[in-house]
Amino acid sequence: MKTYIWSYEATTCNGVGTIKGRIEAPNGYKAQLAVKDNNLMIESVKVKLLKNQNQARKERFETAGFHA
Repeated sequence: MKTYIWSYEATTCNGVGTIKGRIEAPNGYKAQLAVKDNNLMIESVKVKLLKNQNQARKERFETAGFHA
């Protein structure tokens, strides 16, 4: 299964703060689910596919665990 690097911005409960990061997942929906599963204080998540995947893989990112 091919995976991509996604950037995300997650809003915490009651809109108190935001968490930003990068995660590896096969699609945007699974990226959102992985971010929510990793932190129970997250209320909503926005994800965006990074255009330069080669450069994104050289930088730090989380692995969602969706490997075939």
